[in-house]
Amino acid sequence: MTIIKQGNKILICFLFFIPISPAFASHNPIHHELKITLDPSQSMANFYDVITIPRNIVKSISSFRLNKNSEIERVEFSDKKISTENLEDGFLKLDLPQYLEKGLAGPIKLVCIYSIPLPISNGTMETLFLSGADYFYPQPLMKENINQSITFQIKIHSPVGLKAISQGEKLRDILESGKRTVIWKEDKPQEEIFLIADRYHEFSKRYGSITLYAYLLDNDPSLAKKYFKATQFYIDFYSKLIAPYPYRKFALVENSRQTGYGMPSFTLLGS
Repeated sequence: MTIIKQGNKILICFLFFIPISPAFASHNPIHHELKITLDPSQSMANFYDVITIPRNIVKSISSFRLNKNSEIERVEFSDKKISTENLEDGFLKLDLPQYLEKGLAGPIKLVCIYSIPLPISNGTMETLFLSGADYFYPQPLMKENINQSITFQIKIHSPVGLKAISQGEKLRDILESGKRTVIWKEDKPQEEIFLIADRYHEFSKRYGSITLYAYLLDNDPSLAKKYFKATQFYIDFYSKLIAPYPYRKFALVENSRQTGYGMPSFTLLGS
């Protein structure tokens, strides 16, 4: 995660041409197919995660770890239920049965159904910011010193007024029966998954093959236009200086707290 120093100016330099390390390139990524329901009435998020694990890395994984506050409904590994264990370091441990390693003909699946209490409510809330450090999705504990990459698709169900953002391309954003469903997909290997949510006003604009977004806490079209102008300039500038911009979108996302974070395909900035 890149931390950007914030000044008093509106226009900020965006540095998001993230290269893939050789360690990532030499191992097939783990893929997460996540369905998340954000429930402000219960200050809770429900998760259904289907994790596809490449066969050639199974022996390198000793277990998966999950947020210690998770309430587990079911965990299955290759259609067989497995148990969870509370660790002293504050994680839930999901062990992979070693006998399943033999005779595997293709990728295997780890299915996790669980819920986690989150600081979301129907009243006043701060911007929800989840990263890999929060272990809101299962992460592998590698037997060797390997930086294992991931790809993912996230389908997020939320109340109409709550908008959720992650890396990658937005495939869908629809309203049905008073609920919002948005899908983000990232095929480029990543170090971690981010999830941001708040009651945003959304602005968008096409710039060539890239979709620009501004997610602002206030309905301020003029500010969104200024960010779009700055974004277009820096995409062109760094595309010439480094390489073509590698993602299908760039999003400016406002945070209720004062931050200046840069992630692949979006930035999270304080007001």
